Amino acid sequence: MSAEKVCAKCGKEITGQVLKADGAQFHPECFTCDTCGEMLKGPFNKKDGKRICQNCVPKVICFACKQPITGASTKASGNTYHPECLRCEGGCGALLGGSGFFVVDGKHMCNDCAKKTHEDHSVRRTCVRCQKPISGDLITGDHNDAFHPECFTCEDCGEKLNEYLVDESRRFTYQRGRYVCPPCYDKAQKKAVEAETKPCSVCKEPCYPDESSLHLLDGYALHWKCFKCAKCGKAESPSGDVTTMRLLRSKVELVRKGKYFCEDCFEASDTNLGPKPDLKTDCRMTFGTYMGKEKRGLNDETAYAIRLMENGRCWLDCTSTTKISSGAWHAEGSYTEELSDSGELKAIKFTNELIPFGVGPAKGKVYDFAVDGGATNKLLICEGVRCPLQVGVPDFEIAEMMKPPAKQAAPAPVPAPASAAEGPGEGDGIMVDGHTTKATSGSAGVMERTKVDVMGHSIVKTEAQEAAPAKPVPTEVPVGCLSLEDLRDINVWKEKGVDATTREQYLSDEAFAAVFGMSKADFAKLPKWKQDKVKKEHKLF
Repeated sequence: MSAEKVCAKCGKEITGQVLKADGAQFHPECFTCDTCGEMLKGPFNKKDGKRICQNCVPKVICFACKQPITGASTKASGNTYHPECLRCEGGCGALLGGSGFFVVDGKHMCNDCAKKTHEDHSVRRTCVRCQKPISGDLITGDHNDAFHPECFTCEDCGEKLNEYLVDESRRFTYQRGRYVCPPCYDKAQKKAVEAETKPCSVCKEPCYPDESSLHLLDGYALHWKCFKCAKCGKAESPSGDVTTMRLLRSKVELVRKGKYFCEDCFEASDTNLGPKPDLKTDCRMTFGTYMGKEKRGLNDETAYAIRLMENGRCWLDCTSTTKISSGAWHAEGSYTEELSDSGELKAIKFTNELIPFGVGPAKGKVYDFAVDGGATNKLLICEGVRCPLQVGVPDFEIAEMMKPPAKQAAPAPVPAPASAAEGPGEGDGIMVDGHTTKATSGSAGVMERTKVDVMGHSIVKTEAQEAAPAKPVPTEVPVGCLSLEDLRDINVWKEKGVDATTREQYLSDEAFAAVFGMSKADFAKLPKWKQDKVKKEHKLF
């Protein structure tokens, strides 16, 4: 039995008329509605993989005439209508589809009928507050609202209203107004403002966005009246641009702890806060990391990294390498700026306050960093090493630059000279460190190179070679991927629209594992600096 002649419904062979639908074949009598079982002879619908005839399609019923809706429809108050059935229920019967409508007493009305109905309510004098008829005296409020005299009270405090304010959000007569007295209105406004303000770090009362308070970028707020000395009670006052006041954040923290003292009351022995800070002078040297290296010869290099921070704090890191050893140390302490007689910054004096472990400067060791760079003050000199400011360089790159250089391998021993009987023939050479040294002949016979010239000028420097793949790279390149050679050729990968920062991802999974020695998933787990380092080694960065 051929599979091409089998009915998709009953599974039996089709010997007569064949009906094809949805890529399958059916007996005409088997092609039926999945709801009622009637044969499908005309248009049908599909829902959830089932075929449904027109009679079984769920119908939408008009809320007004209760008849099925087969064409256009409109919705109002959560119900569906024929467009011609949505009409004004206020008496005029006008269509409401294009002009909009109002709901009054649960009925859809046009603007004119809604207004007339509201006027009728006013004539009947229904109290807006209690919704009961008014038979005697009344009070008229906003938009002709009517009240019993005893109902005309503040909705917050319940007091009788001699003056009142209505919500600004009320725009139409048909909206219910909220009547409050002026004091309650002011309280509500103040509460709304307080909800958007930050509390004072000392008294916890709201700090309004005006000149009475200090607002820091990290979220803290403080009243100027609360920013006062813990001893004499003298309050700080704003002067100029308060965001640039030196040690401002530290001073706020001391105020919160009750340990802030003005300059007149400051006593280091009592407060244990260290030496008295000069709060009137700003630091002139730019905060950041100053880093430099000095190479004095082969396998002899020294690097310093100086980090200047707020509150007069400083870190000093040193990495040194010699022919016989290498090491690194870290120091932390405080620094001060020294000025010349003319008032210009000339040096940074750093004092180590860290107890050394292993190598490193002793506690109390003082370093003088000379300042260079003119008006910009962008360079420090430490122990003769010039350290420029590292602008925009992330910490992990500075850490990489501070690593000691890899030691060079010692030169291979020089082979013993060949004997006269085994001397090289004309055109031959002598192998030294894997390279051929040409031997020349003259009147004095053959001159042989038997020693290595160790003078500095004869050292040959070679460029760093790229890292070799972990294992042979497959030559087959699947569709949608690129080869390693194409990803190294800027003309190729740019033309194909490859993202320069993720070129390695265009390698096939097999080629990626061969080049990097790991899967793409394991590569993604590496920190970014390590990913960049590996990509540089394979010329994919």
